[in-house]
Amino acid sequence: AECPEFIQMRKQDQPSPLINDPIEEINIGTEESPKILQIGTSLSAEERKVLIDFLKKHQEAFAWTYEDMPRLDTKLVEHRLPLKPECKPIKQKLRKLDPRLEGQVKEGLEDLLKAGFIRTIDYPEWLANIVVVPKKNGKIRLCIDFRDLNKATPKDDYPLPNIDLLVDSTAGHAMFSFMDGYSGYNQIKLAAQDQAKTSFTTPW
Repeated sequence: AECPEFIQMRKQDQPSPLINDPIEEINIGTEESPKILQIGTSLSAEERKVLIDFLKKHQEAFAWTYEDMPRLDTKLVEHRLPLKPECKPIKQKLRKLDPRLEGQVKEGLEDLLKAGFIRTIDYPEWLANIVVVPKKNGKIRLCIDFRDLNKATPKDDYPLPNIDLLVDSTAGHAMFSFMDGYSGYNQIKLAAQDQAKTSFTTPW
């Protein structure tokens, strides 16, 4: 059975019929080095101009490639993966990839290797599979099936924000902007002693 989390990711990448404010793509870079962003089309001509000028002025605040991403010093923050003592390592058997997506998957893995986000390992105790989630723009999202590892990890009790408070905080505002952290999964380094736990297998 497919993981509910991956099903939800696929739904998120599909066009939503509830969105009645179409978006447009704008290039705040150059023709030789395009930097594409998306903005709403309901802005007035003046609002659109002000927004685009603002984005162009601060384009260095955005990441366009893995190389653009600033590195967080691990002395400031790092992610840890403690395990329940009674849980034993699990190695998942290699699953087949859709042959039509193999090229994109291999290219994505090579980019991650080049950026230093992943590395090869010879004898992992934990082993998971890649899960490919197609995106509406024709690209793919590389996910890892960490369900076994998640079950072995103690859960942190982080209360979710109250939806009513979130709605109340929007009162009196006419315009909202949303920013998506580029490759957010790779922005905080995993502690060295825990990295091998996140090993995954590929056909290559």
